[in-house]
Amino acid sequence: MPKKEVVSTFQMHLLLYIGIISTGILTLPAPLYYYAQQNMWLSLFIGSIAGYVIILINVFFYKTFPRKNITEITTQLLGKFFGRLILLIMIALLIFQAVYTIKEYQIYLSVGFYQFTSPFVIIGFMMLVCAYASKKGIEVIGRSAQIILPFMLLFYLSVSLLITPEVSLSNMLPVLEKGVMPPIKGAILVAAWFSEFFWISFCLTSLTGPPKKILKHGFLSVFLTTLSLLVFFVIDICVLGNYTGQTLYPTHLVERYIQIGTFIERVSAFFMSVWVLGVFIKLAFLCFVIIQSSSQLFHISNYRYLIIPIIMMIFFLSLSLFNSTQSLLVIGFPLLIIACQIGNVFIPITLFFIALLKVKMGKQQL
Repeated sequence: MPKKEVVSTFQMHLLLYIGIISTGILTLPAPLYYYAQQNMWLSLFIGSIAGYVIILINVFFYKTFPRKNITEITTQLLGKFFGRLILLIMIALLIFQAVYTIKEYQIYLSVGFYQFTSPFVIIGFMMLVCAYASKKGIEVIGRSAQIILPFMLLFYLSVSLLITPEVSLSNMLPVLEKGVMPPIKGAILVAAWFSEFFWISFCLTSLTGPPKKILKHGFLSVFLTTLSLLVFFVIDICVLGNYTGQTLYPTHLVERYIQIGTFIERVSAFFMSVWVLGVFIKLAFLCFVIIQSSSQLFHISNYRYLIIPIIMMIFFLSLSLFNSTQSLLVIGFPLLIIACQIGNVFIPITLFFIALLKVKMGKQQL
């Protein structure tokens, strides 16, 4: 039997913080601006509520079902047949989220940097690294996140400061010109990103610390994620204005405005490098979650036996689906929102109410 892997609550929530802001700052502004325009920062605050709700659900499961992951909790609540059926649906939705993220990564690199490099190479390299990280386990992924974090924060802070001369706050006005519905519609997209905090529930047995500590670090992580995304959303609006919704990657375009004499200009390569590191953390953790939950679903003693087949499945699905930017945005993005809302929000909330009902009836022990 493999030894039990443990991570601190700080490391676990750090994984989600890095993963959410990495993909959020690049691909979320354009579709969000379509719904909320200059009020998309309000959508961020509304959508972030989903993150706090998910953290509360994670803490409830951690406290009510000690030493159990969501895979075990689901079968305990729903029974063997329906529990495994729901788990199969959840894993399938996680696989789709992984495929979308890897395609998001590949298309961004192909469009902006490596036009003549085969997607096979771009995707293959990332999947190899994720396979290696999954083999090493959640502890190594958590430590990698701690190493990467200072470089990410330093770079993003530098970009935010250097772009300040280009900022025009008048682009933020008027506020709520078309009422509250546009920001609420945009909040649905934001909630999909914050719902990823539910991935932590697949690793509850690896967490160390009391429930209060998980709640504290969870809420802090959601708050810092909101704050980090807010900075970039405001910068995108204040620099690009209406053009925010007309370009594929607004944040990538914004950093091209940075120029200080001939010493600092065109930091695209640095932005891409830091962004890829963040995507690696997100994909490595997501692949680990998929592999570990699959091993528990099919009663395989060592999750590492599933690394190669699952990584290969994600690899070939990524090569087959959404082979153009248009298909990724028109078909893939709406499906991603649906997958996140069902797998990361609807199912967890349903399980929460079922567990709460059984607790009230005295069938589960607090």
